[in-house]
Amino acid sequence: CFVLFCFEFRDFHGNHLSGKIPPELVRLDSLWHFDVSDNEFVGNFPLLPDEWEFNYLDISNNSKLAIPDENVCDSMWVCTRTNTKLSICPKCGAFIFGTFVESSATSLDFSNRNMSGTIPNDLHYLSSLSIIDLSNNRLFGTVPDGLLALSNTLSTLDVSNNLDLVVSQTLCSFVTDCRNTSTSVVNCPKCGAMFFGEYLTSETTNINHSNQGLSGTIPSQLGVFTSLTSIDLSRNRLSGLIPSELSICPIIFLDLSFNQLTDYIPNLFTVITPRAEILQLNVAGNSELLVPWEICEDIANCSYTSNQNFMDCSKCGITIFDRWISADETEIDVRGSFLSGTVPFDILQMNNLHSIKLAYNNFSGNYPTWLKKSNGAQNKQSDLSIDVSYNPYLTIDEYACNIITSCSHTEAVDCVECGANIMGVWVVPEDNVFDLSYSNIVGLIPSDILTLTSYEFIFDGNNVFLNDDMYTEVLCDAILSCENTLISPSLCDKCSFAFLGNWYGDSDTEIDPVIALKSGNIPSEIGFMVDITKFEIIQINELFGTIPSQLGFMTSLTEITINGTALSGTLPTSLGNLNMLQILEIQNIYLMSGSIPSQLGFINSIQQIIFSNIPLSYIIPEELFFISSTLNDLIISNTSISGTIPTIIGVLTSLTYLDLNQNEMGGTIPSQLGKLVTLGDLYIKNMQFSGSIPSEIRLLIALSYFDVSYLSLSGEVPSEIGELNNLLLLNLQNNLLVGYLPCELALLTPNVLFYIDSNNVMLSDEQSAIEICTTIDSCLDTWIIPIICSKCLGSGSTSITPSDSVTESATHSSA
Repeated sequence: CFVLFCFEFRDFHGNHLSGKIPPELVRLDSLWHFDVSDNEFVGNFPLLPDEWEFNYLDISNNSKLAIPDENVCDSMWVCTRTNTKLSICPKCGAFIFGTFVESSATSLDFSNRNMSGTIPNDLHYLSSLSIIDLSNNRLFGTVPDGLLALSNTLSTLDVSNNLDLVVSQTLCSFVTDCRNTSTSVVNCPKCGAMFFGEYLTSETTNINHSNQGLSGTIPSQLGVFTSLTSIDLSRNRLSGLIPSELSICPIIFLDLSFNQLTDYIPNLFTVITPRAEILQLNVAGNSELLVPWEICEDIANCSYTSNQNFMDCSKCGITIFDRWISADETEIDVRGSFLSGTVPFDILQMNNLHSIKLAYNNFSGNYPTWLKKSNGAQNKQSDLSIDVSYNPYLTIDEYACNIITSCSHTEAVDCVECGANIMGVWVVPEDNVFDLSYSNIVGLIPSDILTLTSYEFIFDGNNVFLNDDMYTEVLCDAILSCENTLISPSLCDKCSFAFLGNWYGDSDTEIDPVIALKSGNIPSEIGFMVDITKFEIIQINELFGTIPSQLGFMTSLTEITINGTALSGTLPTSLGNLNMLQILEIQNIYLMSGSIPSQLGFINSIQQIIFSNIPLSYIIPEELFFISSTLNDLIISNTSISGTIPTIIGVLTSLTYLDLNQNEMGGTIPSQLGKLVTLGDLYIKNMQFSGSIPSEIRLLIALSYFDVSYLSLSGEVPSEIGELNNLLLLNLQNNLLVGYLPCELALLTPNVLFYIDSNNVMLSDEQSAIEICTTIDSCLDTWIIPIICSKCLGSGSTSITPSDSVTESATHSSA
């Protein structure tokens, strides 16, 4: 508290005074000396009239006292170490990063202090500074361009190692060191930029980041580092283009091998400045990178790229059949490799080849014949052996025939000297006749045989027929004999065909897409109805006889349902010809026998297969699992199927429903079931399976219903079952399971139905007994009953301890 008197002299320094300075105290008319230094005053120093003057005014060493404007500052004699809002004045200084700096200071060193924040914009008001060192901190923002005002006095300005600090292009030449900042100026003798985690400057000559897991693209800014002579970015995951800006650098070694680079290699060999040495460029292992022929000879290694010019490059090669073939190889042998598609055009460009073996595959289309346009082509290939036999869908024309050594069992329809593949049968003509009699041929005679002009055909004793199209009459004229075939009742001038009292095909163009057969036998002529999409025999029908093989000719079928008939015989193998079939449901046919046709594995569109209550035998054919990409539901129940569950079942990754119930199967439950991650329902019960429940069951994250009851499974209940968060049914009853139930079962949802009847299992302790017991719906004939379970004992007694139960279990066991 101050008492106001009209004194001309006031000295309060060094009294530990605090609070704000009252304005009345400094506005006395006769006051000419005022000293409040070395106290703890706060707030703003009172504002003074413009004409106010002091002979002496000292407010220094009040760190929280602020000078609000220039009028007050001009009146001050000493205001050092106050919180002046004026950054610099001739007689004062300023607090910079928490330290007071005198206005006369010549050096400002704040390096290695872990400081953050921005650099004051008016730092240049400290006009006596010759050294500013702010390196190795966490400063951000932009270095003030106003520091250029110190150009006459400042000798050192170091802002290096402030990663988020930006140096403008205006200030770049003035800064002594700005390494490891966010400066975008990279073409500066003392600066640079951060690439691949390494700070590069214009003096950098070598970059080596091989095998470091780098991704993204190669930055084009590397081109400004004009001292670079060596770059190694091999064995990473770099993608995109090779920047043409690299041609500016005097690079003599560039290794970009085994990345994911694409498009064409830019011509890096033509540079702005002449090269002292030849560029060593390695681009091997970039499978989608194209090597232009102009620079092919200059590249050190371009193996495993998409180079198309290897004919003229002794060090290159090409990728064919998913493997790299060097230009100096003499043989390609891929016989029996399950290859499909067309034969690569480039295979005939390899000058050193003496043998091409492509037999026993599924190649299709035309064999490449570019050599027919080359002069002296046959001389070039005179010592080349080409074997394309047993590719039934590969077409050999007259040009390819001249260079191919063996084309047996292909579609060499124009090569009658060698033979022709007609409906899967290779036949050599005699006296202009192709005799295919009794060759077990099934299906529609293709119009392609009409390209064999001046030839006739014998189809006696085959299940072949003609379609109703524009080629029917012409094909009929080309057929010399068709005894004991399905052609006789088909549509030509000599023949006629009636089905269920109605004419089919000759005049009618629309057919009901659903067939509901009432009684009698299924006629073999059903195969002519190729436009039918749905074949349904409902349970009330009284049909006899067998399922005709001609059902496999109805290639438009998408659904077959046969349920509850008096049919007998076996399932026809011709069902494998129905490439559009999606649903195959055959149930409740007790007179049928035989096995599941393996040919069903060739139907790529099938989504649902149901065989239930049919006395089928043998085993599940492994070919059934070839349809892994489309099959959703597989039900084989109440049959005489034996054997084990094939381990190849793991390929059915689209399967959502699997029911193998009441068959004669056995063995163990394969761990490969864990690969069926989309499976929601799994039923394997009432069979002879043994062994343990595989722990891989935890991988079935979509599983809702899990029933492995009435088997002979042994071992302990796997704790991994507790990880099945979507489980609604868990049925383990009537097995040989032993041991303690895992406490993880308590993690199952409260709505799960859990049956563990008739197993030698028990609970481990009272706490887990309470938690697990609440999830169990039935546990009769187990060792759980003597534990605390009101549902089982009825009395709800808890007098038996877990240790007692174990002892009692042992007693029961010995008894």
